[in-house]
Amino acid sequence: MTLEAQLRAGDDRPAVSRRPQVDILESRAANIDATSHCSNKPFQAESLWRYRPPALFWEKLRMLATVRVLRYGLIGTGAALLQLSLLFVFVEFLHFYSLLASTAALGISVVVNYGLQRHFTFRSKSRHVIAGPRFVSLTLVTLAANALLFGAMSAVVPYLLAQIITTATIFPVNYYLNKTFTFRC
Repeated sequence: MTLEAQLRAGDDRPAVSRRPQVDILESRAANIDATSHCSNKPFQAESLWRYRPPALFWEKLRMLATVRVLRYGLIGTGAALLQLSLLFVFVEFLHFYSLLASTAALGISVVVNYGLQRHFTFRSKSRHVIAGPRFVSLTLVTLAANALLFGAMSAVVPYLLAQIITTATIFPVNYYLNKTFTFRC
């Protein structure tokens, strides 16, 4: 059985820190070297380290991406519910024109969304001086896309359904742009 196969056969769960994982690998490698007939090469922990970290790295990266998308979705859903509630209030109680109401509701929900996404989803360390203008430019693009899609959809379906479809269309694009443009620093 090769060294790599023996390491894979063990129950190696990811350690909290990097050092305990190295200690586990070193002790296993020392046991393997002591029992193998090919112990003429000196043990090097660095050579073993390359076998495990890629799997750990991709596993943790996948987990963080999933958690981030979930947080983005939860906060985005809250912002979307705020937007829909404001849209309903603006149209039904304040008698705003639906396109104006949609744009105003999106503007308000975007401000709330920015604060929550910056602190909880992306945990961005970027300063407001940097993230703010990026966010404003992305928001202007989002407002324009919202107005165009909502205008087209509201001619065909009721305004609340039009807003739900518009939001569902903008959501994935907005996530990608926030991740790569607004909060990248």
